[in-house]
Amino acid sequence: MEGRFPIIRPKATWLERLGTRYRSLTPHVQGALVTAAVAIFVWLASAVFQHFWYARENSFLRGQLANKKDEIQRLQRQLDRAERDSNNEITQLKLDLSAAKRDGEAEATRLRNKITIYNLSVTQALPQ
Repeated sequence: MEGRFPIIRPKATWLERLGTRYRSLTPHVQGALVTAAVAIFVWLASAVFQHFWYARENSFLRGQLANKKDEIQRLQRQLDRAERDSNNEITQLKLDLSAAKRDGEAEATRLRNKITIYNLSVTQALPQ
């Protein structure tokens, strides 16, 4: 009956097979593999560190940029308000100037009329 059932052999895990292969290598090759693995680990660790370092720095810079943009918008609104106020003041001064010119011209006309009337009265009062 034993011929009918195959012999059960346990399967090795991938880690056990890797260990068996590693032990079968020469010491020089083992050293080279360890060196390569350490170099890859150091490279990967430095890449991860660099990524997080620059991500933190980028986050900080983005925050500063957002603050600067807010400040620029605030200053732009302030500038627009100052320009609008200045334009309103200039318009008001132009209106006041034109009103003063009209008043001045009216006063000048009234004075000319008075002078003309005075000249006529002086001329009529003179003996002929």
